Amino acid sequence: MKMKFAYLCNLLFIVLAATACANAGEKPTASKEEVSTTTESSSTTESESIDFAAPNEKISSTADCVSENISASREYSVGDIILSGGSSIKAYELTALNADDLPVAVVAGVKDNGAFFAVGVYRSNEPLQWKSDETEKFPAFDFISGYAKNHSLTGEMTSGWYMPSIEELRTLYENRDAVNETLEMIYQLDNNATMNGLSTIWYWSSTQSESQDDYAWFVHFYNGYAGECPKDFTNVNVIAVREL
Repeated sequence: MKMKFAYLCNLLFIVLAATACANAGEKPTASKEEVSTTTESSSTTESESIDFAAPNEKISSTADCVSENISASREYSVGDIILSGGSSIKAYELTALNADDLPVAVVAGVKDNGAFFAVGVYRSNEPLQWKSDETEKFPAFDFISGYAKNHSLTGEMTSGWYMPSIEELRTLYENRDAVNETLEMIYQLDNNATMNGLSTIWYWSSTQSESQDDYAWFVHFYNGYAGECPKDFTNVNVIAVREL
């Protein structure tokens, strides 16, 4: 009996000793609440010491601004119609002309600065010199400066027209199919309301030659060829564009 009792005592001692050793090898762990608190505390300390993290309110505001800018940049599509009142519609939405809100431009593409630009629905009636060969006159730019008045534009459409740069003119050529489709739709409703497409002619850009003062850039809308020619050349038409 005594031997059995001693045996049990020894066995119990061995079990208790093994348990104590196992617990001694484990690292203490924090509760979920402690881990969360420690992380938040560490994050706050780091933010305060480095001082580069903006407050949550500012981050949210910035995100809203970015979202608004993205939304604004998607407001237009190439081929959309800009009306005289400043609003825009899809080409297929134009089923009749309203004399109080006529089409004045067609969205032509995006500029280097990310803004959309539109081309006016009229070009010059005839080729114009970039600069006159006899006097210090600029017939092509006279067409641009008189564009709004000559076509009875009102409101915000009375200003902002300019001659496209060579890059904008190239963009217009690349998007000519969509632009032409819209111009022709307007033309079918009233052949006095627009030109019948961009045609396959030469158009001046406002970009001057870097090597020759008396040369400027143009684009031939027959094949997209871009080149320089004398400013007094008499075979180039003019179109007006406007940033949206």
